[in-house]
Amino acid sequence: MSKYIHQYILAYTVVAAYFSITLVLLYLSFSPTPMEDSTGSVFMLLGGLSSALGMVMMYFFGSTRGSADKTDAIVRLTKGGQDGVPDKP
Repeated sequence: MSKYIHQYILAYTVVAAYFSITLVLLYLSFSPTPMEDSTGSVFMLLGGLSSALGMVMMYFFGSTRGSADKTDAIVRLTKGGQDGVPDKP
């Protein structure tokens, strides 16, 4: 995991930001005074975070993560251990 720590940090940040914005919008929708956003910037931010959340989900649960793991396995098998002998599975 330490090799990909920046990916995990970015993924956690995107997920936390998405749910934070969603909860704030949900809270404000039930408040007695309506939220005024004449430029739609909050909803543009939510749309951007929604697409980023989709990319995070596709990476971690889709074929991209499997492809990265496969590439790492191929490199491990072709390079082997430090003594040049392939690692045993």
